[in-house]
Formats: sequence, structure tokens, C-alpha cells
Amino acid sequence: MPGIELCQECKVPKTFSDGQEWMNNGDIVQRLNNKARMAFGECEFLDPLFQMIEQMIGAPIEHMLINLTARASALYLAWLIPAEVRQMVQSKQLEMTPFMEGLTTLAEVSGFAKYERLGMRYENDQDDYCKYRVIDPFSLPLAAGGYVGAVTGVVDGEHAVTYKEILPNTYEFTTHWDKYPTVLKEKLRVRGHNHKEGDIHFERCETCGAPKECSDYEWLLEKGNIRHRRDGRRMVLLSPEMIDPVFTALESELGEIFPAVVVEAGSKVMKGGFNTIDLLDNEACIRHHLAFRGFGNLVEISATPKKMSVRMKDACFFLLLAGMFQAAFEKAYDVDSNIEWEITEETELQLTVTPKRVVLPVTS
Repeated sequence: MPGIELCQECKVPKTFSDGQEWMNNGDIVQRLNNKARMAFGECEFLDPLFQMIEQMIGAPIEHMLINLTARASALYLAWLIPAEVRQMVQSKQLEMTPFMEGLTTLAEVSGFAKYERLGMRYENDQDDYCKYRVIDPFSLPLAAGGYVGAVTGVVDGEHAVTYKEILPNTYEFTTHWDKYPTVLKEKLRVRGHNHKEGDIHFERCETCGAPKECSDYEWLLEKGNIRHRRDGRRMVLLSPEMIDPVFTALESELGEIFPAVVVEAGSKVMKGGFNTIDLLDNEACIRHHLAFRGFGNLVEISATPKKMSVRMKDACFFLLLAGMFQAAFEKAYDVDSNIEWEITEETELQLTVTPKRVVLPVTS
């Protein structure tokens, strides 16, 4: 892609390596704003996960995912785009187009999708719109929500998005002025990240400073994809604030059983071939695997066929991690299982997985 410089040593886009810092406690933060946490993880399980959740609760959640992700994305971008800059766009001192082009380019480097601008109007009235062709989104509802959140992050206000599939896996996203549902606005809480020191170390590319593991991935910038060079798994750089607060808000809307539904659905989807945790690896390998993705600091894991205990500090994607560990346990020991988990105020994830008891029929 023109204008995107790759590191000559590890072939990682400099926009990517310069924009993030891998910390020593298993988190990734933006260099320009260390309150903004990021994660770099597999993403092809997300839409199957959302579809399974819908099947389990018997109701659609896509509209809530889009609305909440839009709100979370807008709040997140408010940390990055100064209020005075947004005011200059609103007063027409600055054009909107360069900001949207910059944000969509950043999204392409992050693995969201390929974006092609189709049209845009901003006169601060009801006829305003922003239309892009979006090719191969990493997740349709999250990409749609992130897109409309980007518009909000530039011009403020509240917006909605409509989309239509014009070719297989190719969509037109169009925004318009709207109002976020009050009930969802009240339930969404996005908080900044606070770093805590740890003892995790990465070998670094001597040229750009990114972890050497980044060279295992290929940036297909013409497609807006990031793929593992060996097995082709798709990755995305995503803020946990686009997932964790959304699940919390959905719990408030759908009931206290919702977290258990997410964990169960996540475990089932991961067992279908998406899981990347292998309990046959040693603890150091699993710890490094999770830290590179920015998921947190694994400080304890013990696993036998009778029980697995896990403790992670500074965790994110809590419910997804719980499902991921449960799927790893069931795959390793070929059992069905029960899981209990707790998320502390200090964002520590504690969980226990045990095999389900098999009740044998009583014979006379």
C-alpha cells in the first residue's frame, strides 16, 4: 500500500510498531496514550461466537453490538482526537475527509478490513453521510460499529450506520445522524487503562523494536488483513474497550445469566477449531503466548485431568479468555467440564475448570 513503510528487518508496518508498546505485564498500550489499551489476537471466531450467543438466548444482538461498539469506539477516539480539533472540523476550518482517510488506513493496518471511500458530505445537517465500501471485515457488527464510531470521533454527535452486501463479503457502510438508545448509553462505561509493572520480556526487532513474534505475521495491506505466515490464522489489533464494556452492558440489558452464556458459547466455538491455547505447552510458553497478544499476565496455571486453576493479572477479554481456557481443558483431556470464574476489581481473572461428573444409570 502506498505510504505504508515496512520495517526492512521484520516486515511489520512502521505505523503498527510505532503506534503500540508491548509492556512488561502482558498488556499493549498506544504509545501516544498509555491509557488506551490494545490487544492483538485471532478474530475469525468472533462472528460465529455472536451467532451462537443469539441461538442460545433466542434473540438477535447484532443491533446492540453495533450501537455499543459505536459508542465505545467514539469514547475511545475522544482520548486520541483533541476536542479543539473536533471543533475545527465542526466549524469547517478543517475538512472531515483527511481524518476519515487516516482512520480507515489505520484500520487497514490493524487488520479490520479494506476500505474504499464512495462518498461523504458534512455540512452539519440532517443530509450528512459517510459512505465506504468495506471488503472482508474481520467482524461485521464490530467493523460496522467501529466505523460509525470513527465518524462520531471526528465530528461528535450521534450517528447510526446501515450496511448492505453488494458482493460476497463486500459491503457498503453508510452513516447518518441518529440518537443512540438511551438505555444502552447509560449502561456503557469505558475506563482508561492503568499499567502495573510485571516481569515479562520480549526479544525485539533490532530495527523497529517490535516483538520478534510480529515477524511471524504477514500484513496483506491491499486486503486489510493480517495473517499468520504458517497457518493463515487472521489477526486484528483491537481495543478491549470494544468488547469488555459491551459485554457488561449487554449483561445489564439481557440479565445476569449473559456472562455464562458468553463463556459457554466461547468454549464451544473455540473447540470447533479456533482455540490457540495448548495445555501440553509448558507454563512459560502459555504465559508468553498470552502476553504477546496483550491479554494479560498469567501468574498461575496448574492443569491435571481432575482440575485446572488459572490466575491472570491485568487481564482483558475476560469472558473470552474463560471460554478459551475451558475449551483447552476439554480438548486436552477429552471431557466435558464445569467452569467457575471471578473478575476482581484489580482486573485479575481467576478460574477453575473441573470435569463434569458422569452419572451412570442405576441397574437392578
